Amino acid sequence: MSQIEQLETFGFKRLGAFKITDALCHLEEIDKYENRDSVYAFVLRGRVMYVGSADKPKKRFRSYRRAFHDEKKNRLVHREFRNALNADLIDVFLLRIDSTVATVDGLPVGMLLGVEAGLILMFDPPWNQRGTKKPLLFSPLSSTEAETRALLALVQSSSPIAD
Repeated sequence: MSQIEQLETFGFKRLGAFKITDALCHLEEIDKYENRDSVYAFVLRGRVMYVGSADKPKKRFRSYRRAFHDEKKNRLVHREFRNALNADLIDVFLLRIDSTVATVDGLPVGMLLGVEAGLILMFDPPWNQRGTKKPLLFSPLSSTEAETRALLALVQSSSPIAD
């Protein structure tokens, strides 16, 4: 199964794509979305390159547009975003997270960060790395069937963005 198919299985919808028009970066939306808790994925040529979360995704997406034009923004995701966008489109997939907390084996798990962390573990996106000198925030583990099912159960307890 491709990474895009996996995202869609979890309930992600393709929101649109970042692109450059007349030297300006913008997000060309193909779907309307609510500006509320969401996990998003940047996909380049079918590969998940970055997974993030935001309580206000419209504001977060504006920050990527601004970072594209600001060479001083030096986080890995900003540098790679600029480099990739100069050559190609970056597809944006979005999953709205409705519930804030789920319980897993009696342990409360924040859905927004929990789903984001699970996807980072599953896909090991290269733009989520914290640099070569710093340790990774999450270990790049291979996803087992049990881990995938647990993540899917958490994600499916939230509603995806409207069709």
